[in-house]
Amino acid sequence: MPEIFVDNNRNRKQLQYEVNENGCWICTSHCKDKDGYYQLRYNNKNNLAHRFVYEKYKNKIPKDMCVCHKCDNPACVNPEHLFLDTSIGNTRDRNYKKRQARGEKISNSVLTEKEVVEIKKSSSSLTELSKRYKIAISAIASIKNGITWKHIDVKIVKPKTVSNYHKYTYEQKIEIKNSKLSQRVISKKYGINAGNISKIKNGKLWKNIPYI
Repeated sequence: MPEIFVDNNRNRKQLQYEVNENGCWICTSHCKDKDGYYQLRYNNKNNLAHRFVYEKYKNKIPKDMCVCHKCDNPACVNPEHLFLDTSIGNTRDRNYKKRQARGEKISNSVLTEKEVVEIKKSSSSLTELSKRYKIAISAIASIKNGITWKHIDVKIVKPKTVSNYHKYTYEQKIEIKNSKLSQRVISKKYGINAGNISKIKNGKLWKNIPYI
């Protein structure tokens, strides 16, 4: 197994790896970034391990070119598994192989698809959901608004609003519309919210009910 040394703040730190059943050199000595690629320090600059290995074993990487993985394994630093492509080509290759990470398959996902469905269907407040699932309120809002987890399609059937117009007799409607009681008292007595009482009093609702 060849040794690969990198300059880490002027110390020659060895890039260590293990070979798996697919011939991938899986880095074991450095830390991953959020996308699953290993990072290292070279000439006092941060670099991606697979790009460093490509230049060491193959050629200098031209500007605006990506180092891609034939094995589709971002942790691999085997130079035989690496090739150059444009950013567009890399994206096309990823889409063709249908390997876009989605939902709970993303390495840093903290939710399962079942939990996302529960969040989308829940009528609880954003704050309550944030505490329940231990994620930020903004993350809950993004799920609710379809910004994230777009592939989870949940049809929410809203209950039909039943008009209470026919709940009261004609005489009761006259009494409500002409009552001198406060809106709070009328609301409590007849089970009508204050906003609708105001509309009734102003003639916006129950227009056919006369004032006496």
